[in-house]
Amino acid sequence: MNFIYPEKENIKKIKMIVCDLDGTLYDHQNHISNQTIELLIQLQQSGYTLVLATGRYYAELQNLIQLLKLKDYHGFVVCTNGVELYDVSKNKMIHAFSYVNHQDALKMIQQAKQKHIMSYYYDCHQYHVIADNVSLLLIQLLKIILYPIHVLTHHHLIDGLYRLSFQKEVNDVKQFHKLCFFASQKKINEWTKYINLKYPAYVFYSVNPKVTELVHQSVSKYNAVEYIVRYLNMSMSQVLAFGDSGNDILLLQKSGIGVAMKNGQKDVFKATPYQTQHSNNKDGIYHYLKKIFSI
Repeated sequence: MNFIYPEKENIKKIKMIVCDLDGTLYDHQNHISNQTIELLIQLQQSGYTLVLATGRYYAELQNLIQLLKLKDYHGFVVCTNGVELYDVSKNKMIHAFSYVNHQDALKMIQQAKQKHIMSYYYDCHQYHVIADNVSLLLIQLLKIILYPIHVLTHHHLIDGLYRLSFQKEVNDVKQFHKLCFFASQKKINEWTKYINLKYPAYVFYSVNPKVTELVHQSVSKYNAVEYIVRYLNMSMSQVLAFGDSGNDILLLQKSGIGVAMKNGQKDVFKATPYQTQHSNNKDGIYHYLKKIFSI
């Protein structure tokens, strides 16, 4: 792993800091340390624009937006891998890219279920998991087994299981921002090849070997950040970006300084010579920013 830091000339150009969330700004328990929060606020006070770029949905991020004071310092949020952008201070949503076609989404969900691949989408502030009868039965048994742990410990992963809606069919959904698929690594690899041939208008972003996300080919974090850069009359050379997974790669490659997290996926390390010396669980972003800005 290469810990070379950027040249001072490149650091001086930076006006925007872009942070992925899961595996990057968030630790494995979906928390951000107080020192990281304080530093990001300090940098905004110094004139840097902060952008959160995530696969998550805007409704999930309200507490974080408040913690980081994005509204006070004209921050931005890129949601669902770039489908939607939010100018937080103006309470304005900028929709510049395409959703997944509704009929295509329904067909892909049905085909995934036939191949025993679970799919999930977000609607009405809740994730909905579509699965076959056998999988639904196994999930119900798992929830029964884990219920005492859920009640006594409130472990974030187990709690998340109980917040999901499991069903056989899709509810009445107006728009599919993205689709997510979960299966064995072998099935996911076969599935992505199948969809790439049958539905060429879409692209996949890997979350991990067993989970992948599908969006329209016009959608990426890079496209969204590049839109914000033009919106603010900046250039990509003025962007410092952090990320850890497949949906961050193009953004890291195109930014003035793209930084891979120590805990990132192997392909991410190929995108940039710059990596944090600490993982997301040990405040990797905090230590990197302190180092390059000499704070």
